[in-house]
Amino acid sequence: MDRAASWFGAVDIGFFRLFGGGSMMGLLWWLSGNRLIAPRHWFHIALVALFGNALPFVLQPFLISLGFGHSFFGGIIALVPLLTILLSIPMLGVWPTFRQAIGVIGGLLGLMTLLWEGQQRGMSLTVLSLAITVPFVYATANTYIRWKLSEVPAIPLATSLFIVGALFLIPCLIFGEPLLESGRTHSAATTSWTMAVASISGLAIFGTGIAGYLFLTLLHARGPLFAGMSSYPIPLIALAWGVFDNEPITGRQLAAIVFVLAMVALVQFDGKRSQPMSENGSEKSLTPAPGEP
Repeated sequence: MDRAASWFGAVDIGFFRLFGGGSMMGLLWWLSGNRLIAPRHWFHIALVALFGNALPFVLQPFLISLGFGHSFFGGIIALVPLLTILLSIPMLGVWPTFRQAIGVIGGLLGLMTLLWEGQQRGMSLTVLSLAITVPFVYATANTYIRWKLSEVPAIPLATSLFIVGALFLIPCLIFGEPLLESGRTHSAATTSWTMAVASISGLAIFGTGIAGYLFLTLLHARGPLFAGMSSYPIPLIALAWGVFDNEPITGRQLAAIVFVLAMVALVQFDGKRSQPMSENGSEKSLTPAPGEP
């Protein structure tokens, strides 16, 4: 996203990610012969596509392009599994265990430290609010998919979510792109045009199409909390890229990210796993009985 943002606006990046990933998954859908999606699912697909795909896929490159460092915003993604636990209470009727509750509280303390770090870097309240929005909408979308779209196979679901999300961004491409420009100019770009195009292509094929399909498969099989653990290594990778790009990384930022990851680990290693959903569509529990396979 950082490389692509040197030449493309945030809406461009979000649109081409969704359209490219959706087109690839659509080809797989056609080749696999999966059945069509029932009409009753399309309203829920549209909600997830708008708020869980189109919105964060634009917000992320926009935030990264502001120049505060992608390592900072990558760290906030670690909050997805912790927020999933909170959202599972109203959406799935699942209450956290004592250890999960401790993990959520600790993760929120880590978030406050990260926000303090962001304020020290000169980020406005608006920028910090948008940064928190990204993991929140991811966690909400993941939980909502398990709640309302568990009957839709992963390939058709990924195709429809990505293509519908891309359609939502078309009006922004036509009318709203200047509102989300980072202010960078092509003459000042630090990345070549070829690298920017390759970056968007990689985001579409691997970071959206393939990764989206694998994530939805995991979400259907194990539930939103377990699937949300895929965000666990993202802060570490973001920090590594930040070091490579000579971004400023403070001890406070490192401590906050390590603490949040520790809280995620506390939740993950609760000794239990996701239960199958009950007949009314909600999970019986975020975790099964000990010793269950």
